[in-house]
Amino acid sequence: MINFDTLHKGNVLIDAPLQMAAAAAGGCFVDIGGSLRILPDRGDHYESKNAAWGRLIARKTNYIILDPVTTFNPHVCGDVHHLPFQDDSVSAIYCNSVLEHVSNPFQAMSEMYRVLKPKHPLLVFVPFIFPYHPEQGYYSDYWRFTIDGMHEITKPFSKTVIYEQYGRLHTTFYLFPTGLSRILEQFGKLLDFFISERHHRVFTTGYVAICEK
Repeated sequence: MINFDTLHKGNVLIDAPLQMAAAAAGGCFVDIGGSLRILPDRGDHYESKNAAWGRLIARKTNYIILDPVTTFNPHVCGDVHHLPFQDDSVSAIYCNSVLEHVSNPFQAMSEMYRVLKPKHPLLVFVPFIFPYHPEQGYYSDYWRFTIDGMHEITKPFSKTVIYEQYGRLHTTFYLFPTGLSRILEQFGKLLDFFISERHHRVFTTGYVAICEK
């Protein structure tokens, strides 16, 4: 199970998958969309900086990438609206930057809930203040999620903790033209330490929800 008290908000997209892998040891760990990017031969990208902790996940679990197209060599080609897994059969689900690209995020969440084992974890990241980013022939870009929306789509789960991804200034600088944003983002991240938590909750790039069925 996830120890919510030990997750570090600023590093939750790494801390949580490692705890999820421990909770799912020997079981099925489904990465919807392959956004962990830990396998060089599968998924639309590979990030070498993730390789070390990615190997831990792959070694501890039956790690499966699910994608709606075969282009990027997923383990399973499937639709998150109709997951090809039995009820209560999956030990952990990682769903990062996917729900904004599906036509019915409520149905997608319902399907993830259905296939997840009781007391096992789901991680979902969704954007809030974030640029429009479809990819022709692969996915559209339908939705943005407020903190209220996050609470609504995670209602079925027995326990949920929600974290904002970036603070107010980091988010503002992230929206600048690419070259300039890379220079200013870290400066904004530093300044965000001096802004109250309340402001970050309503002005952020997106939200991470760690849920337990």
